[in-house]
Amino acid sequence: MQAAKVDSIRQADRCGGTCYPRGHMTHSRHYPHAWFLKAPSYNRAMPVPQFHLSISGSVLAAYGAVLSTITAAVQVVSHYKDRAHLKIRVQPNMETMGDRLYDGKTLVIMYVSNAGRRPVTIAGVGAFRLFPNKPFVIVDTRPVCPVEITEGKQLTAFMDQSQLDLSAMESWEAYTATGQTFRFAVVPWYRRWWNRRKFRSQAIKDGKEKTVASAATREGV
Repeated sequence: MQAAKVDSIRQADRCGGTCYPRGHMTHSRHYPHAWFLKAPSYNRAMPVPQFHLSISGSVLAAYGAVLSTITAAVQVVSHYKDRAHLKIRVQPNMETMGDRLYDGKTLVIMYVSNAGRRPVTIAGVGAFRLFPNKPFVIVDTRPVCPVEITEGKQLTAFMDQSQLDLSAMESWEAYTATGQTFRFAVVPWYRRWWNRRKFRSQAIKDGKEKTVASAATREGV
């Protein structure tokens, strides 16, 4: 009997621990020391790691809101850059050298530059003064108006400073061919509003007086 068990153990060793003794039950109750009945574990395949990612609906909604906000901001900036944009700069107390027309005179020079991407046609430049001084248009411009200026280009206007009262200036203005007005303000907005209101009231008053005068002329005829 002992010899048969030894033979079974040797046979199991030759089979790699997967063979069972011949003619006997393989339950561990009959073979309490039969460690060879268990298959070795080094032949088992390694498990593949799996990763699970779960995203809640609130996270997706927040991501969509942020993305749409960024897209809208980019569109607004692009629209702002693509529109017409003029910058006005005024420099008083200037003199020229080598210009026969203005040598020896003190000038006010107005610069109008195109700070946008879109070409702009400037129909004219001028200034609005405080009431009762009337607005005026600057005739001496280089290049001569109307002129189209592209991105980075500028127009220059010259005025004799002795003919101007700079303390009576409300704003310097540039007028485009499409009817836009670009303004370089000298006084605060509330003073500009009150000044324009005075001019409108005066225009209404002058219109009524002209109507009355024309009616009296018709009656006289």
